[in-house]
Amino acid sequence: MEVEFQGGILATFHFSLNPAAYQRKPLRGEVAFIHSLKNSLPDDFHVFANLEWISRNDKEGDFSGGLGEIDVIIFHRTWGLLCVEVKGGNKNEFDSTKNSWYQSRGASNDLEKRDHDPVQQARKGMFQLKKWIKSEVLGGKQVDILFGYAVAFPDGVLSLTGNVMPMKLVREIVIQACDLITIKDSIESIFKYWFDTTTRSQGFSFRPVPDEVASWILNALDGKYRVIETPSVALQFANQEMIRLTSEQERAHLCLKCRRLAVVGPAGTGKTVLASARARQWASLGKKVLFLTYNRLLAQHLESQLSQPRIEVTSLHKFIARHRKYSPFADLLPGGLTIDERNELSIVLMEVVEQCSIRYDCIIIDEAQDFAPDWIGILEGLLDDSKTGEIHVYLDPKQDAFGLYKSDLFKVFKETTFTLRQNLRNTLPICLKAYRCGDIQVFDPPPFTGAEIDEKAGQNSKEILNEIQKTIAEWCSVSHLVKLRNIVILSPVHLVKSCIFYGNTNRGDEKWVSCGKYVIMEKKGVGNHFGKERLLYYTVQSFKGCEADAVIFLERDFLAFGVDAIDVKRYIGYSRARFLLKIIY
Repeated sequence: MEVEFQGGILATFHFSLNPAAYQRKPLRGEVAFIHSLKNSLPDDFHVFANLEWISRNDKEGDFSGGLGEIDVIIFHRTWGLLCVEVKGGNKNEFDSTKNSWYQSRGASNDLEKRDHDPVQQARKGMFQLKKWIKSEVLGGKQVDILFGYAVAFPDGVLSLTGNVMPMKLVREIVIQACDLITIKDSIESIFKYWFDTTTRSQGFSFRPVPDEVASWILNALDGKYRVIETPSVALQFANQEMIRLTSEQERAHLCLKCRRLAVVGPAGTGKTVLASARARQWASLGKKVLFLTYNRLLAQHLESQLSQPRIEVTSLHKFIARHRKYSPFADLLPGGLTIDERNELSIVLMEVVEQCSIRYDCIIIDEAQDFAPDWIGILEGLLDDSKTGEIHVYLDPKQDAFGLYKSDLFKVFKETTFTLRQNLRNTLPICLKAYRCGDIQVFDPPPFTGAEIDEKAGQNSKEILNEIQKTIAEWCSVSHLVKLRNIVILSPVHLVKSCIFYGNTNRGDEKWVSCGKYVIMEKKGVGNHFGKERLLYYTVQSFKGCEADAVIFLERDFLAFGVDAIDVKRYIGYSRARFLLKIIY
């Protein structure tokens, strides 16, 4: 095989040798050998030093074959692989009668017994490497790659007893100190020897290693690897950090002793968590607690979280309906009420408070910015004792999507306001994007970064549904490990007006859209539909106060007719996502 070495002046090295090793003069042992290779071989030769590997037995998963090791491996895409055992010292002797190998250290003449014969080491290393590459790198695939071995004595020259070469050694595979000056010729000669020998014994010619296989071998021998944080690990860490910081915040909050307290903060600062902690604290002291929120979905969630006899959790309309046979506002959001209807609701609420036989020691109102100016004053009538009864409200004025918040409503809480600034729900990219929409100027960002927000355009329902399918598949994969029940689709409009709705039928009050293996539903149904898994859809307004690990936000639905308060709804919608946010515009 006639091959001319190509490439640059210096060989390509895949390790870093301590520069101090080159300061010792004269250069000896492995340093001298490596120095010769580095300065004589062209850059299409790849040199690896001091490699170790775990060898596998033929049985799948059995690594009992032990460790493989070789001093230097030289790889060339055309020639193949050469394993070189390097023995420094000015004296190296093999005693066949004792089957022992002796070696001196450095310039010393004192011989020390060694465990292994270098020829045997080189040969064994070659066979181990060949087996390892075939099984671990090539997956058992047959590729005709030349493997050879050599022994290098960089500090001396070969001295033969009776000038006869031992049976296990041939001159062509020995590198001596005198060969270091012409090391390029020596390496070429060794490769040619193994090429000719193997070709004769095995009856076939070797071809250049394919580019893809060469890349596999180089990557495997290079040994570089990184330990990276997968999204699932990042989510786990962020969740633990949120729990820790929220616990610290709870302790500070529960130390406050105020009959009237307003807790104010942007989305994700833990208002609902603190409200729940306060309710539990009051209940543990034997007090009867009413926990009110406007959002029905949030009330349902908290009802399961705060299930104990002394805490009553309910939405405002459900509370009215419980004490009144009929409420004309049971299915209306605040944005659906005219001024006259708001006034009428105030009158109805006053009647309910007067007629209600139940009284409470404490009242908590979560998402209080959704309550009209006079409703909180009316609700105070539910306290058993107006002088000792306690009422705490939790709110974010920036989430006033219905235009009901009035700052003068909270005059009574002016001197007892607990302000939250640390975001404890969202990752940093989600927090920053949401707070920009909400015009939140003063806040402490979350102490964890998380994944970047993914934003994609969608031209029609089919295209958008395909994008949703891909996103769900990625989030539910082993890299993210998000559960389907912790993913929601949010929009400023109901499903039938959304960009993903294309005229599907509905079942009663259940609205649904088929999306591959999923059914997107605006209301929770029972069981799987048509053998498909449910993916829940909510309007931003109905999901206020709630959260999900991952949110797909249908930004494109802002094109729908009649959508108002766009920035506020973006702020609310984005901030519902804890760890992952996909925006489709």
